[in-house]
Amino acid sequence: MAKPTSSTRKAKDRWKAKSWYSLHAPRMFNYTVMGQTPSDDPDRVPGRTTQAPLHMLSGGYSQKHFMLKFRITEVRGLNAFTNYIGHHLTNDYLRSLTRRQQCKLSSNFIVETKDGISLRIKPIMIIDRKLQRSTMRDMNLNAQKIITDAISTTTLDVSLKRIFSGDLSKEIAKSVKSIYPIRRFEVNKIEVLNPSQLMENPPNEEELEQLLDNKEETETKPQKEEKEEVDYSSMKVSELKDILKERGLPVSGKKDELIERLSESPAEEPEAEAEEPEAEAEEPEAEAEESKNSEE
Repeated sequence: MAKPTSSTRKAKDRWKAKSWYSLHAPRMFNYTVMGQTPSDDPDRVPGRTTQAPLHMLSGGYSQKHFMLKFRITEVRGLNAFTNYIGHHLTNDYLRSLTRRQQCKLSSNFIVETKDGISLRIKPIMIIDRKLQRSTMRDMNLNAQKIITDAISTTTLDVSLKRIFSGDLSKEIAKSVKSIYPIRRFEVNKIEVLNPSQLMENPPNEEELEQLLDNKEETETKPQKEEKEEVDYSSMKVSELKDILKERGLPVSGKKDELIERLSESPAEEPEAEAEEPEAEAEEPEAEAEESKNSEE
């Protein structure tokens, strides 16, 4: 068996010398710990970026398709604090939205929130077929006006809550319906253009510990989960039959009978999934090259 070379031993020693810093989400997400990042120098940690799914921060599994991006701005002790710099929808969720012969409309514009945060918004609309250019332009302008009015009159925190909850998408879909009915509206991507405006003063160690303890106590308290009501009446017969097949129920009958059958037999709760790996911040190129050279 070959003995470890001096370069291998040096690489191991360097990793032993590194400290692990806990990555905290911003205040709007209650400083939730998203993962850890290693470094042998705390001054090299700020500037790194990391991503985390929204359901990891909010606890709502229905929001798993939102992928949030953060940048580390400050390090205190072994705690690294971050700022929100944008988010996007996951690729598998985007693929699930469109079907054969459907058309996707997209747009791109800049909006400023009430607290002075400039955002680049990239929404998408899913429609059943391709329309005339004038109609598609009117639909995009209608959606852009609603988004601009909603975001420019509220702070970033409130705007994101409306987007993540789906309330803004429902409002836009209802308004655009007067021009042409759409199957789905989503804010595909948001980029913060002036992240320096989001700089906040992180809590000290005592305040942080108290916040995390309070959050842990709240999460451990038994709570009755509110089941989301599904509007079966808005679905097509084929979609209702697909759901019935998944539940092992008969698929014969009229639409009213299918809806009644689904309402009488609610879906079973999914089994608990395995824990997801913790998010790690991306290391600067200098450290990545150093590790690569040492392995060689």
